[in-house]
Amino acid sequence: MPDHTPQLPKRQRLKLQVLLPISLGLLVLLALYAVSTFWFLNRQVERELEHKISEINYSFNNMLEQRAQIMLVQLEQLAESKELQRLMLRRDRQELLNATQATFEKLLQHLHISHFYFHNPDRTVFLRVHKPSKYGDYISRYGLQKAAKSHHSTSGMELGPLGTFTLRTVLPWYQENKLLGYLELGEEVDLLISKFFQFDKTVLTFTINKKFLNHKEWAIGMEMLGKDPASWNLLPDRVVIQTSSPELLSSISNLLTKDGTRFNNTVKFTADGNSYLARFQPLHDFSGRQVGDFLLVSDITTTVSDYWRTVFVFASLYLTAAGAFLFSTTIFLGRTEKALKTSNKQLVDEMLKVHKSNIMLEKEVNERKTAEKALSKIQDELEERVTERTEQLWLSLEQTQQVRKQLNDIVTSVPDGLIVTDLDGQILLLNQQAEKMFQCSATDSIGHPLRSIIHDPAIAQKMEEALQQQLSGLRFDVVQIAADLQTIMSLQIRTSNLTDRQGKSIGLIFLIHDISQEREIERLKSEFITTAVHELSTPLTAILGFSEFLLENKELSKEEEGEFLSIINEKADFLSGLVGELLDISRIESGKPLPLQKEFYSAQELFEKPIQHLNQLSEDHSITICLHSPDSKLLADKEKIWQVMENLCSNAIKYSPSGSAIRITGQATENSYRVTVSDQGVGLTKDQTTKVFEKFYRCNQTDTAVGGTGLGLTIVKHIIEGHNGQIWVESELGQGTKVHFVLPLKS
Repeated sequence: MPDHTPQLPKRQRLKLQVLLPISLGLLVLLALYAVSTFWFLNRQVERELEHKISEINYSFNNMLEQRAQIMLVQLEQLAESKELQRLMLRRDRQELLNATQATFEKLLQHLHISHFYFHNPDRTVFLRVHKPSKYGDYISRYGLQKAAKSHHSTSGMELGPLGTFTLRTVLPWYQENKLLGYLELGEEVDLLISKFFQFDKTVLTFTINKKFLNHKEWAIGMEMLGKDPASWNLLPDRVVIQTSSPELLSSISNLLTKDGTRFNNTVKFTADGNSYLARFQPLHDFSGRQVGDFLLVSDITTTVSDYWRTVFVFASLYLTAAGAFLFSTTIFLGRTEKALKTSNKQLVDEMLKVHKSNIMLEKEVNERKTAEKALSKIQDELEERVTERTEQLWLSLEQTQQVRKQLNDIVTSVPDGLIVTDLDGQILLLNQQAEKMFQCSATDSIGHPLRSIIHDPAIAQKMEEALQQQLSGLRFDVVQIAADLQTIMSLQIRTSNLTDRQGKSIGLIFLIHDISQEREIERLKSEFITTAVHELSTPLTAILGFSEFLLENKELSKEEEGEFLSIINEKADFLSGLVGELLDISRIESGKPLPLQKEFYSAQELFEKPIQHLNQLSEDHSITICLHSPDSKLLADKEKIWQVMENLCSNAIKYSPSGSAIRITGQATENSYRVTVSDQGVGLTKDQTTKVFEKFYRCNQTDTAVGGTGLGLTIVKHIIEGHNGQIWVESELGQGTKVHFVLPLKS
């Protein structure tokens, strides 16, 4: 064994190992502070710039809307003038000018309205009150075209050939539904724009793309406005029409000429020792064209200077504190290093004593290990044999348990009833579904004959015959009364042979499928087809009869023809509604959601308007509506909700006696709006209430019942649930019916 004599450890440079990482860490923290504060500064100035842009956009658009509304009011007053209508019809341009000259001077003096037009219906100028010598030219401006297409007033800014924007309002002029022409007022917006050049430490600049301007006309306009036409050559593709800081125009021009600058979010630049942050915004006219740019430049010189002053002060204080900390740490580490040197020397002396004792102890240990090694080898061989046999036994046990669990899971998961018997008819296996069908327990039934669980003699006889003849693949339908002694269950039983490994038959498997729902659906569909044929044939007979009568009798009076055509239209409208219901139920059956066009509407518009005509359709009933909080806003498809209200109210009318009252109430809750339609009709049983929303279901299916397909309430339920709402029915036989539904309010 080698001799490892303890020695003094080499002297470690403790100060260097500790102070170097600390110093680097302090420098990294200082750099992180500078980087993070600089990033925050950039975010702050960008947010301030965004706020200024939002404030300017909101104020400017609000002012344009106010000015447009003022001009619209003036146009409506002019359009109502009978004198102006008479002169326009007479086409007397001079008299029309005399009648409106004073009005235009007042508009110009008090409202700064500088343009006043009378347009012909073909959009040629009949009279320019502000420039009467020019008329007859065709106007192709977007605002006038939009007013001609929409037949409503329009207003918006439009770019003129002189590079100026004009706020124009156009109103179609009618006299007793006859179009006389169009009235137009306009106001130069240069004065309006100048109000937005008064923000502190902010420079605003407007530019127009040259492709929308005529150089000669623009130069004439600039001379008329007292501006220098030479500014046309300042930029290659655009011209500056207005700026709040002419001294920065050269720097802004350099910014505008850089490729790709206008597409950046923000741009920084310096001028005359100051720092600026700029952002471009597109400038659109009334038609939506981008005709130029709007540049907002913010002076951030003070903000940047304050930032660097703060960083310098913090860095000075930080470096002073760090130097003091490193100095005190150096002194502490020196004392610690001296104490460690003394302790190491004492530790080495003790280790030498222990080393000698260990050498003697190791000799004794080696002798014992040699003896133990021989015993351990024998023990390992024995343990290996025991372990190998134990693993084989556990593997066999696990495989057996896994197969048993798989078989049990398969039998349990089968959705149909499963009964397995031997050739003598003794039950070998019974799953949970079979226990439910025959109201028995597998524990008590296994080992007993089939008749111990199947009490219907007809079913038991058929199953015993199949067992005796060992009929595999046999299928037969049976009917059994359920455990509640009220419901009839339709069952389909299929057989299959149970064989051993040699293929010998040792029993029979009965698979029992509950087909009650399929039989009920077939019955409902049959009734629906009968009802639909009746509902379709009745209006079709009326339409064919009255239309044939109209074709054969040409000498009917207008009143008689109108009456017959009204009946035909009413029956056709009924057929259209019926086809709509069939299309909706087809979409629901295919798993597709009903199409919903949701917008915000008030409760009054959704729940009161669609039933206002019902009082005329049913004069024998008293219909009242009481909506609390009628201005509550709901996000809904108005047409679909009207369909819901008409269906519920028409049902209440059809199933209520003459003279009875029908009441519609509405109440807003915390997060929803609840509507109730109540009547004094025949009412429903508890069983009918649970089935009323099922497809094809009709409470009264006799020949004297009220007409219908049984689809209305099914579609109503899908419409309400499509709006994230709920619907339910409360009713007692002979006590009337209440239908409630809730829809979520605007969040």
